[in-house]
Amino acid sequence: MSAPRLKLRLRPDAAPIELRQDGPPCSVCLSLDCSNDFPPEEGRMEKVDDFTQGTISLRDLRKSAAGRCGYCTIILRSGCLVDAFDTYEAVELSFGHEEGPELRWLSASNQHTQHVWLHGGQVSSFGPFPKTYSVSPPNMARTNSAFAKQMLDRCEKEHDRCIDNEAVMPTRLLFIGEGQEAMRIVDRSEMARTGHYAALSHCWGQSRTLKLQRDNEVFMKTAVAWNSLPTTYKDAVTVCQSLKIDYLWIDSICILQDDVEDWEREASKMADVYEKAFLTIAANSCADTNDSFLTPSRRCLHVIAWTGGERAEPLLVAGPPLSRGHHRTKPSLWASARSFSIDPLETRAWAFQESVLPRRLLRFTSEEIQWSCAEAHGCECGSRAQSLTAQKDNTYTTKDWLSLVETYSERQLTYSSDRLPAMSGLATRYYKRHGDNYVAGLWMNDDMASQLAWCMGTEHKSERSQREDISLIPTFSWAAVDGGVFFPMKLWSMKDFCVNFVSILDAQSTLRGQNRFGQVVDGFVRLRGRLIPGTVLCGGDFPCVGLTEAQELRVKMIPDAFVDEKYLVPTVSQNKEQRRRSFRWTTFVNEARIPVWCLRLLGDFLLGDVYLVLVDSLRGPHVYERVGSVHLDQIDAEATKQSLPSLWNVATEKELILV
Repeated sequence: MSAPRLKLRLRPDAAPIELRQDGPPCSVCLSLDCSNDFPPEEGRMEKVDDFTQGTISLRDLRKSAAGRCGYCTIILRSGCLVDAFDTYEAVELSFGHEEGPELRWLSASNQHTQHVWLHGGQVSSFGPFPKTYSVSPPNMARTNSAFAKQMLDRCEKEHDRCIDNEAVMPTRLLFIGEGQEAMRIVDRSEMARTGHYAALSHCWGQSRTLKLQRDNEVFMKTAVAWNSLPTTYKDAVTVCQSLKIDYLWIDSICILQDDVEDWEREASKMADVYEKAFLTIAANSCADTNDSFLTPSRRCLHVIAWTGGERAEPLLVAGPPLSRGHHRTKPSLWASARSFSIDPLETRAWAFQESVLPRRLLRFTSEEIQWSCAEAHGCECGSRAQSLTAQKDNTYTTKDWLSLVETYSERQLTYSSDRLPAMSGLATRYYKRHGDNYVAGLWMNDDMASQLAWCMGTEHKSERSQREDISLIPTFSWAAVDGGVFFPMKLWSMKDFCVNFVSILDAQSTLRGQNRFGQVVDGFVRLRGRLIPGTVLCGGDFPCVGLTEAQELRVKMIPDAFVDEKYLVPTVSQNKEQRRRSFRWTTFVNEARIPVWCLRLLGDFLLGDVYLVLVDSLRGPHVYERVGSVHLDQIDAEATKQSLPSLWNVATEKELILV
């Protein structure tokens, strides 16, 4: 019995070509059959762990494609999609990857990686491209995604942890029904008790979007016209209708946008809205409400072959390795998430808790559709990936809370005053678990000293306290910094590894509104500790703190403000009436000598010591404001161990207040 002959088209309107599998393999690509015993004299293919790889020159590839090798033709067609393709000299083939065969185009100064996937459809297998990928190619609408229906159906039937028998409906919802004419805003009293609702996570962007306000509330409760909805909202409605979901929650039309009390009240319920939603739809690929996530315009996947039957359908898809959602490499502790290629929604602060709280999350990235729930995760491509909702359990410990803050703090906000409200849903969940007192983004518990030991991430340059909408947040809080932060001491349990050099006596914050996890207008931490007088010395890449009268003992300070990759330094402000802070940030001057205090906070035998750099506050005696931090690792500690003990011996422990 002869081997099957595979047919395909290189263009939808082209005549089919035939790939024969019953003859000898191509001498250039070996017909992409990694099971072949590759001729040792060729020297092209070799086994590396679980991968088979080899290199083909572009010259040989072109020659073989011209000689009618269909597989070489496919490879060459994939390369033609690469920018500056003519500058490449060879392609390295690699098989055995989870994402399918890998093509690495090589030149003397550059390389570009591609994967080729079987799109799926009616074809179960095709040469070396198994049916693992069914990603919708560009220009193909994803309105009736079989993947979404399959994952939702499986979750409903098999996942006990995803079942929520407590039906809690939001204050308002958009009623969808089966037709576009029936849409309207409904109150909780009008909703079906057993009805399901979906919630939308999206970017507002710069466009004028539809909003619920006092002057149109009555009208929108009568009817919401289809044409009045921005494109992102229309897509969400379409998804709900395809999944038989009658209600949809969208922030801009389910919260009164011109009513401060209603906004605060509904924002405080954000955790319940996303946790209780039957499904959350995340429009990851949309930067604006006028963008479509069902037909995204930035798709980087390309169809390189169509089926050879009577009707040409997408068969093979090529593109770079998937990098959105599950497939995005998690940034390291020291790197900025903004330097990675990610979808617009992943850069927005409000959307962070909306990706952690839901029990079911359907994510529409610019590359594919992805699914997360309490028991499973998956994506159109079929590749295994870590679910972002695995973080749902990470709000149970202080260390996990700090990890969430690190990721969240890197994201962008339109209004810095939302720094705490945009985390209020996650704070609500943590509070329900532990009941600790919440103080401007910190928890009053045994690990509070490690929460005070945050450090400004220098990848995010922002002028912290110059902004009025953030200057009300106490300086001891990470939320007072308009940029990314990290907590070096979160890696270890304080009880096992850390020495605590302060005693936390009390901590409180004053709220601006009704949300106990929302905006604050003041706060303090009262503690006992030892202060060492010092002087900030400017110059170099970072300022230093001189800890002796002659400043011969110097330690590097990380200030709490950066602008345009340059640090700022605090200078004392004498005008108490005009400024909330007792200092102002300014660019450094080499001759500047700024008096400060260093508070020894924590010590760790692996990570070294952490100090807070403080200035006197105009608010009263023994009251201080934070302006930076000092982190001494083991090397620094060795260099200063002869001098530090004498300084600490003469320092007197006293009670002080951080504001």
